[in-house]
Amino acid sequence: MILIADTGAMLGALDRAHPDQHRIQRTIAEAGLVVVPPTVLTELDHMIRRAVKARSGGRRPGEVRRLGAEESRRTLDWVLRQVSLTRMVIPTIDEAVFRTATGVMARYADLALDLTDATCVALAEEYRTECLLTVDARDFRVVRPLTGHGSFRLLPADL
Repeated sequence: MILIADTGAMLGALDRAHPDQHRIQRTIAEAGLVVVPPTVLTELDHMIRRAVKARSGGRRPGEVRRLGAEESRRTLDWVLRQVSLTRMVIPTIDEAVFRTATGVMARYADLALDLTDATCVALAEEYRTECLLTVDARDFRVVRPLTGHGSFRLLPADL
């Protein structure tokens, strides 16, 4: 099974406090391939750094930046290890994928989909899958796959 991963699921896989962490990790382990869009990696870096800042307490700004950078680097290193094991792939977002993604954003303008979610939809078409690794059922239950499937299969929720 090929899964397209979104940011929330990737964060959930790494966050011990996330209620679905074990289910997300199991889904990743059982997948044939997890496709991680570069837009997800950008959001992941940003959100990890923001989370470290939010829980920094009385630490000095330079220390907070360093801690956020270290935590983000550990996460991105984990992704790279998965890529080297061929468990994950980071695809190139070319003009065709970008055009498809912006078309999805326009089609679902009422949802105000962001570029990352729209890129997940576009890559699902490219990889011919209806399976998304996500914790964002609100948007992805409404958006229809471009592959001809009636709906997306949202994992781990739809296991």
